[in-house]
Amino acid sequence: MARRLAANDEAVLPESDARFRGLIEHSLDVITIIGADGRFAYTSPSVQRQLGYGPVELIGKSAFDYLHPDDLARMQTAFATALVVDKVEIPEEFRFRHRDGS
Repeated sequence: MARRLAANDEAVLPESDARFRGLIEHSLDVITIIGADGRFAYTSPSVQRQLGYGPVELIGKSAFDYLHPDDLARMQTAFATALVVDKVEIPEEFRFRHRDGS
């Protein structure tokens, strides 16, 4: 159920947004947002340290193009399931290609 924001809620939103953004931008974990089409909409700066790609380098590209071939079909199925199942998280492990090819 959606609720209307009270005036004091609106004052808290920018502070909350800044705190959330700071956590993501300084996290050691790679955090991504992938659209329903499977393309990157956002990648956190840690992708540079972990995988060698600049944060904006992956934007608009298909996440599936970077998966290990042995993991591709399973991850496509998990992704399709995540789009239709009312669940926040579907835990899966996969291998993602580093910029150096490894």
